[in-house]
Amino acid sequence: MTSTPTPRSLPVRRLALPAQRTLSLLLAVLLTLALVAAGGVGEAQAATGNATVREVQQRLSDLGYPVGTVDGVDGPRTRQGLCAWRRLSGRTASRNALAKGELDAIRATTGLPKASAGRGVTVDKTCQTIFYRQDGRWQKVLITSTGTGGLPRNGDFKIQRVKKGWHTSSLYPSKTPNMYSPMYFDGAIAIHGSNSVPAAPASKGCARVTPKGADWLFGRLKVGDPVKVIGRY
Repeated sequence: MTSTPTPRSLPVRRLALPAQRTLSLLLAVLLTLALVAAGGVGEAQAATGNATVREVQQRLSDLGYPVGTVDGVDGPRTRQGLCAWRRLSGRTASRNALAKGELDAIRATTGLPKASAGRGVTVDKTCQTIFYRQDGRWQKVLITSTGTGGLPRNGDFKIQRVKKGWHTSSLYPSKTPNMYSPMYFDGAIAIHGSNSVPAAPASKGCARVTPKGADWLFGRLKVGDPVKVIGRY
């Protein structure tokens, strides 16, 4: 007489593995959501590929505001451009994220706005940008990096002297030239080109721009042209 084989029970661990994976995945998702809510995940990571941010970047870039790469990432360069748009639009200048209603306002913007007559620049420490005006309109917006100690000081100045090409600072000398085509407006304080222009204050007191930006300004600003410094980082 042949006996009927007793069914073998599956090992408990084989049944548990899928449940463990599901639980681990669920915990990972919950942890990520909690970190985002608490600010523990980088802002740029959380905003990667955001269609609204990409549209803002593209529209601001088309208008002439510097935003860096049009990539949908709400990073420091995007905030610089957004801050500059707020400033020239008569809004409260800030590096905050896009506020309600601002996307529609940006969509309705058709170009850089009007400015006072004459030629000159405004160094905006809040936005870390420099605005150039001529012929009654703002013509150019450039990124800048101002001084870590709050310099240059706020006020109204004039271009006092200029020097073409690369030079070494007399106050902060280095082994290699560190100032490109400086345009001095407050003693030793100048707008000048640099190979390092981060999105935050980093200089000793001057307003850095890219070498390309320095060439652009140097070809237009003359001794005696007004320089206005505003804002606070």
